[in-house]
Amino acid sequence: MVIVARRRRALVMLLVVVLALILLGAPWSPAPSAQSPRPAINRHGELGGAPYLMAVPENWQGGLVVFAHGIQRGTGPGDATRPPIASHIAAAGHAWISSGYRAREYQPHLFIEDLVALRELFLKEIGQPRWTMIYGQSMGGHIVVA
Repeated sequence: MVIVARRRRALVMLLVVVLALILLGAPWSPAPSAQSPRPAINRHGELGGAPYLMAVPENWQGGLVVFAHGIQRGTGPGDATRPPIASHIAAAGHAWISSGYRAREYQPHLFIEDLVALRELFLKEIGQPRWTMIYGQSMGGHIVVA
């Protein structure tokens, strides 16, 4: 029980640090050079049979958060959902993407492929972020460490 409690406490501390970096801005990357503002981007679509959401704020600071949601039951593709902290990510000037995955239930090998493909779409349509972070909840946490 002591080992489980320590691991849980370490995991919570790691999550707090990651969220703090998102909210405060990544200290390891330089500030973006001055450029003309571009409009905010909010897209949804389907990529390889997986629905997706993509949001880039007008004041994009160059960060990208890839959100891996928890398990969804049933058949067919899953539903793309906003990260629970989407407003905080955007308020800090960072973009986020989320895939609904092309299937439901527990198929992490597919979900990893769907998230990688979605990030590639982001690179193609939006551009190279200064940094990328993957964040997951529930089963999405397994996707993060897989």
